[in-house]
Order: sequence, then structure tokens, then C-alpha cells
Amino acid sequence: MPKRATVFLVDDNQGMLSALSTLLRAAHFTVECFQSAEEFLLREPPGAGCLILDMHMPTMTGLDLQERLKARRNTLPIIVLTGRASVMDAVKAVQLGSFEFIEKPFDSQELLAKVQSALNWDYQQRGERLAQQEIHRKIDALTDRERQVLTFVVAGWASKAIADACGITVSTVDNHRARIMKKLGAQSVAEVIRFALVASADSMRSGSAH
Repeated sequence: MPKRATVFLVDDNQGMLSALSTLLRAAHFTVECFQSAEEFLLREPPGAGCLILDMHMPTMTGLDLQERLKARRNTLPIIVLTGRASVMDAVKAVQLGSFEFIEKPFDSQELLAKVQSALNWDYQQRGERLAQQEIHRKIDALTDRERQVLTFVVAGWASKAIADACGITVSTVDNHRARIMKKLGAQSVAEVIRFALVASADSMRSGSAH
């Protein structure tokens, strides 16, 4: 877990907010407190961490805040706390991507364990996103011809077939392949293909989201 990871608390009950903050800080977590969903939304987009969110708050409920965060594509894992949960509320919270759904009163050690799990998950997901961004950066740095050759390589074409399709020599194709591997930092053709497939899958997901 990164040192800068923060547990964000949103609860309109000052007593609960204080108790949660004391519990988490005693367990050496970094904590930021907010007494309303609106106050939390005014904050700059949070970095690494997790959000502990009370479901029933005036003006903007916990579910309302989850919807706002989902619309902003905020990936912060959310632990929802509630003292009077309905099945419908629980289902909606899960549909909105809640990491955990906990009913009050809760066991302190269980909550701390779930917070640690949420922070670990966030750290892992952020690491994977950074790795994917690096793959995209490297592929974007390829020349048009290199990207063309890469497409054929991913499709399983041999150098001779690629050369015929592109109207170049086999040795030129092999030189392109070598430069592609160097630019991508790949140790094998299989790794080159994996990088290309990751980038392609990300592009497809981005396209379907719009």
C-alpha cells in the first residue's frame, strides 16, 4: 500500500465521523473527514485510497454520491455503511460498484480489515492502469510502418507474408520487428502480441464507453 493512500470518511453524524476517524488513525491510516457528500465533491479528485460512506444523509445520500462518482469515472473503492439497509439499497449500492456493504453496528476489526483490503485493491488497480498507460505510450511511439507490421505480427503472419503484403523486403520486415521489440521493451514475440492485445482491448472499452 502506498504511503500516500488516504481513507476518506463521509458521514453527517459528527459522533460517528469522530469515532471512525479515531479508530482508523489508531490503526495508522491517513484519514480525511467530510460531513456531507457535497463537501466531499468540492474536494479535488482524490488520489490513492478508499472511501467510507454513510448511505443515509440529508440532501445528497450515499447512493447519490456513488452515482456522481461513477459518472466522473472515479475508481476509488467505496465501503458503504448503513444503519437501516433495505435489500433494494444494498442491491443498488453493489450495482454502483461498492467494494463492501456493511451494516451498523459493525465489528471494528472487521472494518479495519476491509479498509486494508480496499486500499490493497486500489493500489493494485492503479498499478495495472499505469502499466497499461505505459504500453499505450510505447505503441503510440511506433512509426506508421511499424504499427502496420505489428498488426500483421499479431495476426500471426510470417516475415515473408508481411513483406509481400507491404511491398518491402523480408530483411526490412525483420528490422521493423526488431525495432518494435526494442521500443516496446519486449523480450519475445509473445510479449509483443500481449502488449498489442492489451492496447487494443483498452481502446475497444474506451470506444464503447462513449
